[in-house]
Parts: sequence; structure tokens; C-alpha cells
Amino acid sequence: MTAKPHLAHWPPRAPLSVALPVTSVYDNLAVTARRFPDSTALLYYGTPLSYAQLHRQVLALAGYLTQMLGVSRGDRVLLLLQNAPQFVIATDIRNPPGVTM
Repeated sequence: MTAKPHLAHWPPRAPLSVALPVTSVYDNLAVTARRFPDSTALLYYGTPLSYAQLHRQVLALAGYLTQMLGVSRGDRVLLLLQNAPQFVIATDIRNPPGVTM
């Protein structure tokens, strides 16, 4: 038995590996918000939230945590949230510009 038995069924022209870009979740959100600002990022109980709106809310939360609460790089923040848009907003706040978290 080989170490990677799935390779026996791998498509012949498909690469065995891909190089992943070195970007953060926040970087991906910022790029997507610029490219597709009005596209729906989240749909919660029938209410859409666009990528531009999501990006603004991520920046607002990051600013609040750093400027109002004094959260800084290396600090740990506990997230206790329901499965809602606020969870996505809170988990996307790593590394926005001007925010050291």
C-alpha cells in the first residue's frame, strides 16, 4: 500500500499540489470588496450584506477594539458569538491597515 493511495485515482493532468498565496482572510476580503463591492457576501435570514458593507463593519470593529478598548498586537480576544454575520465580521479583523492586532 502506498503512502498516498488517492494518487492512483488522481486525474492525469491535474497538479499534485498548488502554491497557496500568502494572504490573510482580511486581505482577501479587502480585495473582494474593491472588486465586487455590491455583490452579496452574506445572506442572513433573507437580508443581504454586501462585500463593501462587510468590509466597513470589519474596519469599524477593528477600530473599536484597538482605539476604544486598547486591544493591541499579541492580545487575546475571546469571541463568544452565535452563528450570525457578527461572527464573520469578528473573525475577519486580523491585519487591517492601521490596526495592529
